[in-house]
Amino acid sequence: MSDVKNKSLSTIDQLVSQPYKYGFETEIENERIPVGLDENTVRLLSEKKNEPEFMRKSRLQAFKVWQELTEPNWAELKHPKIDYQGITYYSA
Repeated sequence: MSDVKNKSLSTIDQLVSQPYKYGFETEIENERIPVGLDENTVRLLSEKKNEPEFMRKSRLQAFKVWQELTEPNWAELKHPKIDYQGITYYSA
């Protein structure tokens, strides 16, 4: 990498890592469920969507089937395994 490019990246890193100093902030109310995926998460998502009971049961049944599945290995792609317990599934 050239010296100019290294210096530019260093300058950008310094600027981006500084705390925000201009005083403008917008407080936005939000709701977020805990990180992770389990039956309670499926129930809560169904409740948030005001789904009927038959849909909730269907989703829970599908979740049980999904838990038994293994991730496919198509085309020998090299990518990190997805951490489904590290995802937030609802934020509004």
